Amino acid sequence: MKISKTLILLVGIMLIFPLTKNSMAQEAEELSLDKGTLNSQFEFVIKKSSPYLEFRVVEEAWLRKLNSHVSDSIKKIKLDLSQSNKMISSKEEEIDSINSVLQNTRTQLSKISKEKNSLSFFGILMSKAAYNSLMWSIIAVLVAGLVFFIILFKRSHIITSNTRNDLETTQKEFEEHRTRARLREEKIVREYHYELNKYKNT
Repeated sequence: MKISKTLILLVGIMLIFPLTKNSMAQEAEELSLDKGTLNSQFEFVIKKSSPYLEFRVVEEAWLRKLNSHVSDSIKKIKLDLSQSNKMISSKEEEIDSINSVLQNTRTQLSKISKEKNSLSFFGILMSKAAYNSLMWSIIAVLVAGLVFFIILFKRSHIITSNTRNDLETTQKEFEEHRTRARLREEKIVREYHYELNKYKNT
């Protein structure tokens, strides 16, 4: 009875082990150093590396390729940051232009307010009703323009704020990613050197 239980247990283990091994192999095959995110590439290196005691032995070619991919990602992030900085500079120039237009509009409104009581317009005598009608028409156009530029200014300010927020988020993500990548690379390099020294000593 004990022999049959032991035999059944052994057969069960032999049936389950290949399924587990195949599942792990299939999962490792889905990972690759040539595609996917940096996290998946690090997972590829970890899962494909050979276990040795509590360490893992990693091929140097994998580390070089992984380093190349990390460098490419950093270059892309720097390029994105540069483009974001250019966009921010462009928006700031637009805001300065809008502020200049607003200042000119205020100056014109002040001048019109001072001349409103006068009946002379460019040296032409006009009736008070016609003069007032003309003045209010000009004021209406200027106010409409002022409202338009205020709306445009607010819109540009929102875009600039969003761009700066996106830049700050990108910078934080870049710093976090660079820290994680550096820590992982340092850990892998330390493990590699440790194993290499251990191998030389044996």
